[in-house]
Amino acid sequence: MSKYVDGKKQAVVVRLKKGPAIASAATIKPTANVFHVTGGVAIQTINGDSLGAGAVIMMIFDGVCTVKNGTVLLLAGGLDFTSGSEDTLTLVYDGTKWREVSRALLS
Repeated sequence: MSKYVDGKKQAVVVRLKKGPAIASAATIKPTANVFHVTGGVAIQTINGDSLGAGAVIMMIFDGVCTVKNGTVLLLAGGLDFTSGSEDTLTLVYDGTKWREVSRALLS
């Protein structure tokens, strides 16, 4: 990402807040932007109330877990995401829905 200062392009550093690990569940409620996901229960929705619209989250998976595509979680290709250990899924929240930004399959 970059911005212009006095007509010159400058790099912008974005710092995301790391939070505690979250156990997978049908609904998870992150309190920070970057966190590990533990457990294998399918994630069907994410409560973004504590982060607010415009929030970006990166989930780092400690093992196999499925994130279900649906009306609130809009994933690439309309397909569920099944992780492996160390895989990541990055989403952005518009205040109503989470949309996939990227994924990294590291397992």
